[in-house]
Amino acid sequence: MIAASFLLLALLGSAQAGRNNWNRPCLSGSCYYDLPARPGEIVPSGTLKVWGAAEAIADITQAAGWEILDCNKEKISQDIRLVCTGDEAKCNHLFTSIGPVGKVVRLPESCGPAAFAHISQYREPTEVDQTVPESIERRLLAKRDEAGSDPALTQVRAVHIDTDFASADESQVGEVFFTIQAANVPGADAAPLADTDDEEASFAETQRTAEADNDALLALIQGVVDTNVESMTVTDGVQARDITFFDKSTSLGPWSVDRTFNLLDQSLTCPNVAGRLKIDIVASASALAGLGVVAQGKIIPPKVTYIGIYATLSAEVNGALILNAGLTGTVDTGKVKLWEQGIPGLSFAGILTIGPTVGIYGQASASMDVNAEVNVGLKYTVQQAKFSFPPKESGGVFELGNTPLKLSVSPSAKATGTATVHLIPQLSLGVNALGGIATASVYANIDASATANLALEASAIISNRRSIAPPSAELVALAAKSLDLDPREVSASWSGCFEILAGLEAKAGATARFLNIFNGTKEIVLFDRDWQLFRKCFGGSTRRSTWNARRAMDMTFIEKRALSCSISNSLAPLSLLSETISSASAKAL
Repeated sequence: MIAASFLLLALLGSAQAGRNNWNRPCLSGSCYYDLPARPGEIVPSGTLKVWGAAEAIADITQAAGWEILDCNKEKISQDIRLVCTGDEAKCNHLFTSIGPVGKVVRLPESCGPAAFAHISQYREPTEVDQTVPESIERRLLAKRDEAGSDPALTQVRAVHIDTDFASADESQVGEVFFTIQAANVPGADAAPLADTDDEEASFAETQRTAEADNDALLALIQGVVDTNVESMTVTDGVQARDITFFDKSTSLGPWSVDRTFNLLDQSLTCPNVAGRLKIDIVASASALAGLGVVAQGKIIPPKVTYIGIYATLSAEVNGALILNAGLTGTVDTGKVKLWEQGIPGLSFAGILTIGPTVGIYGQASASMDVNAEVNVGLKYTVQQAKFSFPPKESGGVFELGNTPLKLSVSPSAKATGTATVHLIPQLSLGVNALGGIATASVYANIDASATANLALEASAIISNRRSIAPPSAELVALAAKSLDLDPREVSASWSGCFEILAGLEAKAGATARFLNIFNGTKEIVLFDRDWQLFRKCFGGSTRRSTWNARRAMDMTFIEKRALSCSISNSLAPLSLLSETISSASAKAL
């Protein structure tokens, strides 16, 4: 059995002084792996440290004397052949104590997606194909001629590697620990913390110190992410806004989409005219997403003892609701995924993987009894909406932009209805640790909504200015049309009110199974505000509106109505509003 007593080295602070070096073998029980950097590009950075007893961690890279002959870069679980072509003393480390099986092994970057794997099987040379490339054969022949060389070590062997660390026998291997610090921007592998190892400290004291160090380290990673995010704007590098933009040279963004999506398009054959209800949403948005993580635990036996994830989402949205209502009834599209893009995440395969996606969702609902055309802008900016896992209170800067509005309504006897649209950018994180023993789905979304509420009545006025009260207004207008009257001789008089509302709600949440750290579901509100953008009343109507951008949909759809033909289809809508509303004039509700 491997001796279990060894120093618990400092979590990630001390790792910085001896980060991954491919020219240095991992033979002392402590080993590192750095995410590969690409100078001049914004790519993920970070360090994974693995440590345990010296006999628990092996190394089969060239630095440890080994040459791997067969290995698939993409496969985690596979058989590989290897042969010792270097220092025999280093190669022999693989066979110390319990032998190869059960050990955690460092792999070269060309072998599998994982930096560290578990050796689950070993085969002696007599069971393995001894064929080697000519270049290696020449090196082996020269090595066999060296004085004191062990011919057995120049034979080809085979191992099976995987990341099934749970199958390792702790009683044989002992505990193997890990710690990670990483971000999807450069700099997460810099700025070390002080060492905290202390042979005299109790286990409880060591845990408290470790947790404090991890919290401090997470704060450091947050600073790295924020600095990178602040150095860019959400439209940096976006040239063509009429297509989806995705710059693979940066893991931070921006990611941009500028498209019009149809949420609903239904038609009915109605008397004298075809009735149609069509709802489009313009999704013009750019986003930056920053991500950082600190994690600690054991590889053998698999356990996560600490995790802190920090993320930030900045967005610029300039969308719109475009509604053409020529039918009566109630509709609700539900939440619809309009666009989604996977973005570079953080991967320490087999130990911790965080896969982010940015997406845009939309939803439209309407309860209409009017022939109307509505175009309401959805314009806002969000600067660093911050959230974390495990979930806790966070924040950001949320600003409503100047909003273009257009509203045209048919002068029918009654024109009533409510229409609401939501445009929702979302950052989602899928978290998987140690082969699925701990998982989480973390998200942040920014729900921008616009609502048009109408409660109008109309009268028709002929050239003598005599008002004809409803319901005869439509008949008079139709008569004017049929008698080829000059349109200037027929006008409409309105009574009642209409208003345009806007809402902005930012939320973050998680559903997770992270053992004693966090289990279940939690959601927090980062920001929630509604505004009245515009309100106008006719004919002395001054009653106070009680509509609310989020209550409207719930209240309106209590009584569902199937779509049917509208009696106002034959009357062309008249413009009631066409202007841009300044954000400064929006009234908070």
